[in-house]
Amino acid sequence: MKKEIKKEIKKEVKKEVKKEVKEEVKEEVKEKKDIHPKYYDNAKFKCACGNVFSIGSTKEIIEVEICSKCHPFYTGKKKIIDTMGRVEKFKKRLAKKKK
Repeated sequence: MKKEIKKEIKKEVKKEVKKEVKEEVKEEVKEKKDIHPKYYDNAKFKCACGNVFSIGSTKEIIEVEICSKCHPFYTGKKKIIDTMGRVEKFKKRLAKKKK
């Protein structure tokens, strides 16, 4: 009988300690106010191809050059994307080497 009573007391003490620890942790881990950016549920996502849709973001307007509507992987069409004229420079060097 004494062993059973001791086990029950130990269980109760453990439960109480766990509750106290949880409460202490909750007090320590509170979210800080006024440090998080504003979240826009209907932010506009604009692509260079003209595709526009709404997503959730911390920016109101997002402008990109390629989206899923015009990306070669999703469309299956071969497309060279040249933003800085690098493809043209490469083609010129290649043409010089062939001569």
